[in-house]
Amino acid sequence: MSVLDWTASGTAKAREIWADYQRRHDVSDRLGQTVGIDPDTGRIWFGDTISDVVAQRDNDGVDSPDAACRK
Repeated sequence: MSVLDWTASGTAKAREIWADYQRRHDVSDRLGQTVGIDPDTGRIWFGDTISDVVAQRDNDGVDSPDAACRK
């Protein structure tokens, strides 16, 4: 999936994954960080910036775009 292929359903899935993650994990220490979510795999990356998140994703060999939001 390229960034140009990003859909509303990808965003909805990423939000669902994030909501589930928050139910299972205390994210209070992540305040102010950026989170990247792969809606296809459910993978989550945290970083100070979206560039940090994308670098982690790329280092992990993942090629799909991430949905990012600020916590």
